[in-house]
Amino acid sequence: MQSIAQLLYLQGIGNQYTSYNGDQITISDDVRRSVLAVCGYDLEDLDAVNLANFQLDVAPWFDIIAKTSFVSNCDFILKVRANAAQFESQICWKIYKNNQLLNSNCKGLAQLKEVGNYQYNDQLFREFAVKIDDIAIGYYQIEISINDITHSGELVVYPNKAYVNDSKHSWGISLQLYSLIGDNNYGIGDFNDLKSVIQHSSQRGADYILLNPLHALFDHEPNRASPYSPSDRLCINPLYIHIQDIEDYSNCAQAQALVKSDLLSSNLKQQKSGRYIDYALVFSLKYQIYYVLFKYFLEKHKLLKSDYYIKFINFKTDTDITSYCNWVCEQEGLKACYKDPEFIAYLQWQATIQFEQCQLFSKQSNMRFGLIRDLAVGCTQDGNEFKQNENIFIKNASIGAPPDPWSDEGQNWGLPPLEPVKLKQSGYSHYIKLLQSNMKNCGALRIDHVMALLRLWWCILDNSEQNKGCYVYYPFEQMLALLKLESHLNQCEVIGEDLGIVPDEIKSALKSSNIYSNLLFYFEKNHSGEFVSPHEFNTQAMLMVANHDVPTFKAWWHKSDISLRNSLNLFSCAGKCLEAVAERQSEKIKLIKWLNQYVSKSNFEEFSLDTSHTKIYRSLIIILGSTNVKLLTLQLDDLDDNELPVNIPGTDKEYPNWRRRLHNKPEELFSEITFFKQLNQARKHDE
Repeated sequence: MQSIAQLLYLQGIGNQYTSYNGDQITISDDVRRSVLAVCGYDLEDLDAVNLANFQLDVAPWFDIIAKTSFVSNCDFILKVRANAAQFESQICWKIYKNNQLLNSNCKGLAQLKEVGNYQYNDQLFREFAVKIDDIAIGYYQIEISINDITHSGELVVYPNKAYVNDSKHSWGISLQLYSLIGDNNYGIGDFNDLKSVIQHSSQRGADYILLNPLHALFDHEPNRASPYSPSDRLCINPLYIHIQDIEDYSNCAQAQALVKSDLLSSNLKQQKSGRYIDYALVFSLKYQIYYVLFKYFLEKHKLLKSDYYIKFINFKTDTDITSYCNWVCEQEGLKACYKDPEFIAYLQWQATIQFEQCQLFSKQSNMRFGLIRDLAVGCTQDGNEFKQNENIFIKNASIGAPPDPWSDEGQNWGLPPLEPVKLKQSGYSHYIKLLQSNMKNCGALRIDHVMALLRLWWCILDNSEQNKGCYVYYPFEQMLALLKLESHLNQCEVIGEDLGIVPDEIKSALKSSNIYSNLLFYFEKNHSGEFVSPHEFNTQAMLMVANHDVPTFKAWWHKSDISLRNSLNLFSCAGKCLEAVAERQSEKIKLIKWLNQYVSKSNFEEFSLDTSHTKIYRSLIIILGSTNVKLLTLQLDDLDDNELPVNIPGTDKEYPNWRRRLHNKPEELFSEITFFKQLNQARKHDE
């Protein structure tokens, strides 16, 4: 039916896509209609469908400007619309910043260039390009009128490219903060351990630390540990707070006594001796000390309204945490004493302070970027972020991925998607908050699954068909414009995680916008299936051998990741496991061939399948270091020689994801001076 076909187009519901192996996949009409249904449309009510089409397609032409207008600082062209009766009229506008008039002007529409038009019944509308005065990038208010008709809206002036500090070839470390071990933590890596990594890695020449998402999880269910399934991406997980670095600790005798108590020491020893983190135990140990410090803080500072307390009040005022604090206190399973919004806010304050201190320390340690944060692609449906923004999220769908070599059935990540039309109608306010919050106090931001700027795979949760879904498209140009704008406003570089099925328009847009691509060496192969030569890597990229979703190098080399997956029954049949083993053996042979071809001839030693994985890994890193890739990232798990994964995609209860700890302390991980000296020499090949 024509009306429904029009609504499918206007809602951005795709009808086909190119699969990982190049096949053109067509989505059935039934699946596409299911997406309309989860967006709230009643397809049996054609009057409602026609009204929706009118509101999405026709109604915007009756407004002179969009609710949110975007202007590039390359041309300062604003698009306006007028009907036939207005074509000979003047258009006047006023631009404000924080309610202060910046400039105003008028022009005749007849003098303007037409850039579009629309016919509705017997009415003709035209779109014109207006050149406004040059103004700085940022957010403004605009008021625009033709004759006696006036419209107002938001004006976004954005740069053509994202912020870039310099073009130096750098290297850094990626890590899962919770996995760090240290003498003074409580069974989970914290911001003090992060400082230790900063100290020791910067001494070896590292320019950045790429972190896992630090988003708030679930205080009432501490075992929900995935940093990529957060409750709120605007807040920080308080478990990363280092107790002794809280300012109140040095004067609070009760907290100090509790830290030294036999009961706590015994539990702590038990936790630290394990390979995996017991989040419930860690929560219990840390929160009882947090609460003592909070009570001390109130006793010593609230009544006096000390400067320290005023800073706390200002923090609560300046940050969007009130709803989060109230939400935490509403959850069942949380101890009654912790159900105090002031206590939850205190923890957010301390976490923010300590994160700021880490970034400051990284810059004092001469790191180029310092910390690189990671913004997860979504949030959970039972968390605060969803609750506070329920009007722009979809309840009956989940973000995921279509079938690929890693999942024959496709993937369902259990995260509700943003509804693109409502996101646009909201003026992108939540998206802007996410960028602003996660770009604070860091040198760069990694955008998890950056393809979400263009499209997301929606899994329909109607129980009619397993993993039924399709791609839904988003206002890409506007979301990219906001990302580039916030990048400059925060002086924060951007890395787009573009692994998987990546449309060409994403690749070209990232490159032209100065946004780093994200490469995994395992997957960088040419049309013949060979690893690409060092000069073929995309230079505007962050290159890694491995990340949290693929096996560590030791596991990859020993094929133990395949054995582990097989033991967890993750292969559909025994034949698939044997195929994976054979393919890995082939990849190892190809890597040996690659190493022997590109290793420095001045210190040549033939590699073979019998060469130790440590020697192969270090040689691989040195060769990658000599490439023109701007950012080379070493995974701390590989420096730790860890074989077990931190996460196995496609598992939940089958494997203890996001719990595996490291073996060695930071000072031990960076003790191999010769290796890092060779890496630094390789990275400086252009100087």
